[in-house]
Amino acid sequence: MPIVVVVIVAVVIGISLIVSLIISPPRLQTVPQSLPAVSTVIFTEDASLPDAPNNGIEPKLITVVVGVNNTVRWENHDTIPHGFPIPDDESLDPDFTKASQEAYGGYNGASSFIMPGKSFEYTFTHAAKIDYHMVPHPQMKGIVIVLPASGT
Repeated sequence: MPIVVVVIVAVVIGISLIVSLIISPPRLQTVPQSLPAVSTVIFTEDASLPDAPNNGIEPKLITVVVGVNNTVRWENHDTIPHGFPIPDDESLDPDFTKASQEAYGGYNGASSFIMPGKSFEYTFTHAAKIDYHMVPHPQMKGIVIVLPASGT
């Protein structure tokens, strides 16, 4: 007799499961394709001082790969405003040059600076070695090495 009860319970559970799948089928979730990671450069506290370690930029040299981590965010962790990264050779990445110049705007008030706690982002799209400096603190210098996407 107990075997009959177990079989009946198993059949009831099976039927319940089938009915629940028919009434409410499982939903397929689409997983969004990952966006490239953001690589961060920090303007350290007292970054504008001549003796600041690494010229106040951490890391001073950053290497990114197109399609992997090629968006670079410069964050101001200092207590004073800083300018935008300006490439030393504007011909290496004209789009970066344009984005920096547009963001900088040439001393047009607070919008010409990366204020404390704020940031500036740029996504590099082709391989290059870009030396840059900050205005109005030209001793603040850094390098972005942009490697091509794998397989290219």
